[in-house]
Amino acid sequence: MDSLDHMLTDPLELGPCGDGHGTRIMEDCLLGGTRVSLPEDLLEDPEIFFDVVSLSTWQEVLSDSQREHLQQFLPHFPEDSIQQQSQLILALFSGENFRFGNPLHIAQKLFRDGHFNPEVVKYRQLCFKSQYKRYLSSQQQYFHRLLKQILASRNDLLEMARRSGPAFPSRQKRPSPSRTPEEREWRTQQRYLKVLREVKEECGDTALSSDEEDLSSWLPSSPARSPSPAVPLRVVPTLATTDMKTADKIELGDSDLKIMLKKHHEKRKHQPVRSEGVGQ
Repeated sequence: MDSLDHMLTDPLELGPCGDGHGTRIMEDCLLGGTRVSLPEDLLEDPEIFFDVVSLSTWQEVLSDSQREHLQQFLPHFPEDSIQQQSQLILALFSGENFRFGNPLHIAQKLFRDGHFNPEVVKYRQLCFKSQYKRYLSSQQQYFHRLLKQILASRNDLLEMARRSGPAFPSRQKRPSPSRTPEEREWRTQQRYLKVLREVKEECGDTALSSDEEDLSSWLPSSPARSPSPAVPLRVVPTLATTDMKTADKIELGDSDLKIMLKKHHEKRKHQPVRSEGVGQ
């Protein structure tokens, strides 16, 4: 901060204040888009600058409307804003340090170095535009390189995945096949015939009742699929002993069942049904 104070308060060698005929040299300054002409001595001599920009000028020279207009650029406080602004004005003109130096001392340094000269302002704006274009160009090049790296990395990963493949084969759970109503009806009738054959073989009765003669005619045809394997049947009489239960199993398929029903139907045509003793 000492170096900044020394830089801001370093007195300059005063040049001639006229061209020999008593005329004052004026210098153009661009302040907030407004071009004004100020005396060169005011801008280069710190003593003259602070004699003009002082608390007495604020209180005695400026009008009330001018002070109100300038106070709009001061910070606003939530409580006692007018009193806080008055204290801020006193600190400003007394040369107090506002963390980063006094704004009036900084302004005098900028005026002295020609910071507000119209040509300097113009070239400073051009320099800013050039730096911004350079920044955009560097960002564009950076994202272009980044995109190329991402695409190259993606291609490498896809090629690696294509060559290596999954470490373990994925197992897909197969859904259970849904059965149609025709299939369920066919399986029900097959189960019914199986039980019926077991009962008749156990009782030793090979004759069918009248309501069972045409059983094969109304049985639904099996669905179009591979024929089911023959169902092994084990016929064991009720009064069979342990040794008899080890008899060989009889395997009957769908074709065997149809042949048996056809033979029984032909037999019934040639032999009348005996009804003696029925209903007694």
